[in-house]
Amino acid sequence: MWWLRASATAVAVIMVVLAAPAHGERERVDVVTSFGIVTDVHYADAAPSGTRIYRDSLPKVKAAMATFNEEQVDFVMSLGDLKDTDADQGCTKPDVPASSLCVNLTVQFLKTIEQGLANFTGARLHVLGNHDVDILTQDEVLGSITDSALPGPGSAGGPGYSSWSLPSNSTNNSGPDTLGCLVRDDAATYLWVIHQDGTRNWLSTTSPDWFNAALIVPNISMFPKRHGGLGAYNLNAADSATVFAQRCQPGHCMCNPATGTANATTLPTPIQGTLRFIRLNADFTDHDVPWADLENVNGPGAVPGMSWERANVPSFQLTWLAAELDAAAASGQHVVVFVHYRVDGGPNGPVGIGLGPSSVPSRSWVDDCTLQNAEVVRDILEHHPGLVLAVFSGHDHNPLPPYTKEASASPLYFTHHALVEGALPHNAYSVVDILANCTIVVRGFVDAYNVTIPGPPGHSCVRDPAHR
Repeated sequence: MWWLRASATAVAVIMVVLAAPAHGERERVDVVTSFGIVTDVHYADAAPSGTRIYRDSLPKVKAAMATFNEEQVDFVMSLGDLKDTDADQGCTKPDVPASSLCVNLTVQFLKTIEQGLANFTGARLHVLGNHDVDILTQDEVLGSITDSALPGPGSAGGPGYSSWSLPSNSTNNSGPDTLGCLVRDDAATYLWVIHQDGTRNWLSTTSPDWFNAALIVPNISMFPKRHGGLGAYNLNAADSATVFAQRCQPGHCMCNPATGTANATTLPTPIQGTLRFIRLNADFTDHDVPWADLENVNGPGAVPGMSWERANVPSFQLTWLAAELDAAAASGQHVVVFVHYRVDGGPNGPVGIGLGPSSVPSRSWVDDCTLQNAEVVRDILEHHPGLVLAVFSGHDHNPLPPYTKEASASPLYFTHHALVEGALPHNAYSVVDILANCTIVVRGFVDAYNVTIPGPPGHSCVRDPAHR
């Protein structure tokens, strides 16, 4: 495999990093897609431990989901360590396998915080972190959370890892904004009109009768927003009423004559997305053995070589990742990757080098928070220059530096601030916008960082007609 070869030394290219907007302030004109991020939530119904205020994580998550609903992001990603456990119940002994009491208690914490995430009305996904598998096995964690199905063309992946694609916003809209099929989400919270060119508009005004007449579309993100998701994308009250009145207009939408609801077969086929998203499961030893009950590192049944500072993307995922990136390059896509652990430290890690922050207060800590096989992972991610736009991680609760950008065609390695840190009103979550020129805009809320990084020179994240 090509990814087994050593990578060439990166050449630094001078680039201007744009000034970040104020916390949470939207600064965009041509957004291709947007998504929400939370990480290191560490929810537990347990007493605080230092700066980790476990019980506050539930209202913090609910506040984040409310913002993500308001922003209408396309999906939400939890970057790992969604739950914690209760030390007062004896659930953190490093030489004793987890008891049934600790397993049941920890599963309940996980289910409770998952219900908090469910306040977001759209798609949500997770990556596994080290604290997700303290006490629990990977199967127990994955069986207690919900990962939404999102459109391909990526392959199915496996437990805790997968890929999906999302479309760009349409710049070639055909037909009026008010003509098309009336659709809604599963929760009957939002209404849209999907046009025959495969784009959509959002109805700012709704009525119970309108929801009753709307076709349910679980994965609305498959259909790109008109007008860059701004301005005219949001239909006013008069135009929203026009959509409802004309929802079965011949040539624009076929409906069931008895119910006035669109036939599913009349919806257009979504175009292939311009962005491929990949999530990795790095809760493995360097011998490809999955972590389980990370608290039990010395006792009976412990996994040899398992340790929170020695996380690895297993070899079978590396092969899968390389194939996914090759396919994305051949399809004219760009890629965004999610993994719990930092990728910019370790041997030959680029942290502090190039176009990002140069200050690294504790290189040894960054290295501890970095994948054990990060150098191999970076070789794969950087094989196609400019292909991978960004890698988003958590794990390092107060990341310094929060990001690394070695060169203009290198990925942005961004480490997100932990949500669990500090009592309310402290919080940390972000909305990430990807613009048509592949610029990455991270809009942090409360304690989270803001970063704006221009896309690779000459690259576009809008669909090339040759790859439609």
